[in-house]
Amino acid sequence: MKLLKKQRGMTFLSLLIVLGLIAFFALLIMKVTPLYMEFNSVKNVMKTTAAMPNLGKRGKKYIRDSIDKGLYINDVATITGKDMTYEKDRKKKVWIVTADYEARTKLFANISVVAEFKHMVELPLK
Repeated sequence: MKLLKKQRGMTFLSLLIVLGLIAFFALLIMKVTPLYMEFNSVKNVMKTTAAMPNLGKRGKKYIRDSIDKGLYINDVATITGKDMTYEKDRKKKVWIVTADYEARTKLFANISVVAEFKHMVELPLK
């Protein structure tokens, strides 16, 4: 009678590959998460600004200043109020404020991650 031994478990090489993949995705998550957290801050500042009463009728400069103050308080460095676009829609009687930007972060060596973000809010003119 012949006994067959079956190999069980992982080899050292396969363990290294699995650990390498886990480390890579952990690094990716740690580098990309701050970009999305900053975009969330930008969205919150824009929503807060849109909720301010009578800001739309004061004009573009006051809207931009309000957004800049909110971005400064939330420590957002990727975009400023000057980088956003402001369009007046006379039919709807609103200001359309759009933040459309790219955020970059270095992953390692010469490899970077680029994320594109876009958010729009409407501020009433009245």
